[in-house]
Amino acid sequence: MLQVVPQEIMFSLSLAYLNCIEKLGLRDKERLKQLSKATSDFDSASKQMHTLIKLLSQSRKVELDIIASQFGPMIDTEKLRQMKEDLEQFEKVLGKKDKNGS
Repeated sequence: MLQVVPQEIMFSLSLAYLNCIEKLGLRDKERLKQLSKATSDFDSASKQMHTLIKLLSQSRKVELDIIASQFGPMIDTEKLRQMKEDLEQFEKVLGKKDKNGS
C-alpha cells in the first residue's frame, strides 16, 4: 500500500537535500581554489628555480673561462680539455656567448 507523505515533511526533506548539494558544491569550489593556488605556487617556484639554475650556470661558465685563461699553462692538459668542453656545453645550453667571444 502506498503511503502519503505530508507536504511539510517533503518540503523539509527537499530543503535538506538542497542544503547537502549546496555544501558539496562549496567544498568542490574550495578544493578547486586550493588546487589552483597550488598550481600557481608550483609554477612560480619552477620559474624561480629555472632562473637560479641559469644564473648558476652563467657564473660557473665565467669561473671556468677565467681559470682556463689565467691558469691554463699550469693545469693538466686532460683537465684543461675537459674544462673547455664544459665551457662549450655551458655556451650551448645558455644559447649565447659573452661579448669577448668566450
